[in-house]
Amino acid sequence: MPLLLQHLLTFRQVVERRSFTAAAEALHFTQSTVTRQVAALEREFGAQLIDRGGAHPHLTEAGQLVYECAVRVAENLEECRQRVRELETPGHGLVAVGCVETLVPTTLAELLQLYTGRYPEVRVQVLIAAIQETVNRLLNREIDVALLTTPVNDPRIESYPLFDDPILFVAQPRLARQLPEPLGVEELPRLPLITHKAGSRFRALVDSAMEALGILPRVVMEFDSHEAVRVMAELGLGVGLLPASTVEDAIAAGRLVRLQVAGFPELSRTTTIALLRQRRQSAAVRAFVRTVLERYGLEPEERREGRRRSAPGTSS
Repeated sequence: MPLLLQHLLTFRQVVERRSFTAAAEALHFTQSTVTRQVAALEREFGAQLIDRGGAHPHLTEAGQLVYECAVRVAENLEECRQRVRELETPGHGLVAVGCVETLVPTTLAELLQLYTGRYPEVRVQVLIAAIQETVNRLLNREIDVALLTTPVNDPRIESYPLFDDPILFVAQPRLARQLPEPLGVEELPRLPLITHKAGSRFRALVDSAMEALGILPRVVMEFDSHEAVRVMAELGLGVGLLPASTVEDAIAAGRLVRLQVAGFPELSRTTTIALLRQRRQSAAVRAFVRTVLERYGLEPEERREGRRRSAPGTSS
């Protein structure tokens, strides 16, 4: 007789209840059925699994090994059942989100507040990394969805632009009062700029715009964090070049002011949600994506078109 899953589950019940009769009652089987299934296991493994002498059955050495295997099988089966249930139950399960660091305190924080308010039982795991590493995690199925600051051009990935986030020149009010208003592009080579590190996509966008104007910027500080750039700009150590979403609060509070630069092109990065095309997503993940799209007023047909919107509270 071939080894059946039920034989292992029955064997586990016999061991843990220390009785063929008790196992039969728990499984709603007859005692003879339980006895036959345990005997079938012993034939399959070619070894005695239970010493039937005495008041209660006792495991042999081989029986102990099979019992440990049966426990793992039962646990894996229950995990499989749970994961299947979660596929169709949006209020339960796990959502793994990959996110670039700059979106964590603003965009991601707001989205998680909305989502967990609707689905408090869902577990959320957030992995923070640079854009390419986050995309790689998505492709390797280490995360369910990714929040990025650029669309992804990969046929394996669906990439939906959510909003455009303008890139601003900002300065401490005291420093701003010392500068012409508005600034002309000819003033840019003399400005002490604080911005993101060279080699990043953000910096490449900025440097490309500067190069097109024939400008060699005077970068006095560079960081791998927009938060650090903002703090240094608030201290008056230079003019910060930052996404609008990262400085909205500082501008509203008067810690920074936006500098107008005549002749400089409008630049923006595009905040995007991405997921694998061919992956079946759980109901919890689908609900997260739906929450994100609803937050930015996107309907399914607008997703397909990839229509962009400006970041809340900013102008494009």
